[in-house]
Amino acid sequence: MVYGARLELGKRDKANVYTPTQKKGENCMKLILGHWHPVTDRLVAWKSGFEDLGENPSKEICVANKTLSDQLFDQTKWPKPEQPQAEERDDLEGPSDGSRTARSRFVFTTNDDCLCHMTMDKNSKELEPITLASFCIPKILAIYQFVEAGEAPMMKLLCRKRLAPPRADGTDSVVHVRAEDSERAPSLNGATLLEVEVIVYDTLLKSPQEVKQAFASVHSLLKTDSLTPEMLSCYLNSIPFPLPSAVIVRWGLQPSGWFVMHNAAFKNGVIQTVEGSGHAIAPEFFKRNVHCPMPVNDFPRMTIIPFPHVRYAIGINMWNYQMPSFFQNNELPAKVRPP
Repeated sequence: MVYGARLELGKRDKANVYTPTQKKGENCMKLILGHWHPVTDRLVAWKSGFEDLGENPSKEICVANKTLSDQLFDQTKWPKPEQPQAEERDDLEGPSDGSRTARSRFVFTTNDDCLCHMTMDKNSKELEPITLASFCIPKILAIYQFVEAGEAPMMKLLCRKRLAPPRADGTDSVVHVRAEDSERAPSLNGATLLEVEVIVYDTLLKSPQEVKQAFASVHSLLKTDSLTPEMLSCYLNSIPFPLPSAVIVRWGLQPSGWFVMHNAAFKNGVIQTVEGSGHAIAPEFFKRNVHCPMPVNDFPRMTIIPFPHVRYAIGINMWNYQMPSFFQNNELPAKVRPP
């Protein structure tokens, strides 16, 4: 018999509330022990022995330890891998002709600013590029990691589409479309390059059709007829990527103590950019909310007043008059600073 175990991060359900201090729905680590079934090739979970007031025994052991869960599941807290020695890096850099090898299975290259896959031609017995997309992905701009929501991470990709040959002097006229821009189809008159920021859930894409929809929904010129989720994942793993950013899932006060809005953040009287406060905003998270989708134009913004005496006058007016009128019998709880 082959024994096995599975460790995952999730929410505590009712069957795993062992003591009165534990709460249903809190974040916890789930440990499942069992044996490997030789026919189904899956883990058969054992009963843990914990019961919830006589109900069905659970097959999970839940442990609520934020420090340990962060060390196991938060990529930003993982130890950094050792860098190879200088003499070893030459063998790891790969070919210098622009092609990249990912997982020793796919060989990618960029041809006329189009992402291509090198395949063996049956007749000539030589490698030839097969176009996978009408654009290339030269850079991963950001990796969004949801610390509170428990959702799959998102990637912000820079997609570059060649519209026309470069100018006579070798330069390009670039039209750049950010992920936050409300205008998704700007004028391309005279432009030679189109750069579009695309936010995708790369780990949730299951078919080539979903990959095609993920890019085409951002801009109609981004076409991926032959790009599969496996190819996309391999290619993204083959290019440099930044450290993950903590994405907010609500506006206002964050667990870190920062008050984050769309254009700025502040804490203890200090105003900082959202990036400078250590947070990031993923517009797609708020846009795809099924209950209340929020476009970028509706994101709450902060009006920064540079004059201290004006800020003081507004604060006194809000504290003495606006808050009592708005909160009424809840004035005192509203004025109490949260721990």
